[in-house]
Amino acid sequence: MTARVLLVDDEPNVLSGLRRQLFGKFEVDIATGGDQALEKLGDGSGFAIVLSDMRMPGMDGVELLSRVRTQAPDIVRLMLTGNADQETAVRAVNRGAIFRFLNKPCAPEDVIGALTDAMAQHRLITAERELVERTLGGAVGVLVEVLMGMDPTAFGRGMRARGLARQAAGALPDVSPWELDLAAMLHPLGLTALPADLRAKLASGAKLEPAESEHAARVPAIGADMLVKIPRLAQVALIVRHHRAPASTGAPVGAKALRVLIDVAAGLETGMPLGLVFAKLGNAAGTEYDPGIFAAIRDALLQGEAARGGDVSTKKIAELYPGLILIDDLAVAADGGILLKAGFEITDTLLSRVRSYHQFRPLREPVRVVMRH
Repeated sequence: MTARVLLVDDEPNVLSGLRRQLFGKFEVDIATGGDQALEKLGDGSGFAIVLSDMRMPGMDGVELLSRVRTQAPDIVRLMLTGNADQETAVRAVNRGAIFRFLNKPCAPEDVIGALTDAMAQHRLITAERELVERTLGGAVGVLVEVLMGMDPTAFGRGMRARGLARQAAGALPDVSPWELDLAAMLHPLGLTALPADLRAKLASGAKLEPAESEHAARVPAIGADMLVKIPRLAQVALIVRHHRAPASTGAPVGAKALRVLIDVAAGLETGMPLGLVFAKLGNAAGTEYDPGIFAAIRDALLQGEAARGGDVSTKKIAELYPGLILIDDLAVAADGGILLKAGFEITDTLLSRVRSYHQFRPLREPVRVVMRH
């Protein structure tokens, strides 16, 4: 499959010449300025590389590539310039993380060579991301499914927070989506170090003794200490460690976002509508929550809810399938004991467990579900 490349220059003759040079070697599209380039990058067309001229009217190459870096960080960015002075180079590297500079005039073999190297770099970037998101994410998902049997309330909230994190990811450009995703799932991990009776008190909201409160306060640090031992999860551990810190602290952006998401998930567990949850939590914006992060998550989730209207349905246990997210708790019919908390996404592993459990201890049905988007 050929690499998809976007060429950006305000001079049509330059674009035409580059297009001829690359014909048959790369799949090429062109843009005559920064605004048009960003519009094309926003349509999901899957560009691997952007090669931009430096000096263009309006948005110059540094500004464009810095915005590409934020909007689509997997895209490899190259700059074409006839004036590669030191100041330009420093700005481009610092703001746009430029992979390579090409000086005008540039021989065809140099352009082709640079783009070939850029494509190899793109393969490395995407391969690493897929390794982390799929392999590591899948392994962690299995870990969560096992641990949620220990504390379904806490880990159910984690799964609900994870779903919210995915919905709000586009509104949080300074946070790695996969790191926030895993942090949301695994933030209750430190609970596994607490005695069962203390976990039960925390789940019920009962008043804690001073010594119990001290132990409970250490849960984020305990979980972070566990996570930091897993390769590639150092930043996830940092988010978990600081996610209960007040807004005024220097906690990572991901930690501040996670605090909002967890508290929104807790509000939704009570059956409160999303808008009312945000209205209630909004009183603490500025003290408990970072105002900008709170507003970004609120707007993204409320807009998403409006766009998903009508997706809720009811299913019997036999009708459940992977990809459905529980709106209701999955509870035992006889005594109301909770097997899965609302917010869990049904996976193949969970579905097998639910059907097996249902044969011996019937579960309440139907349950309300929504399809994952």
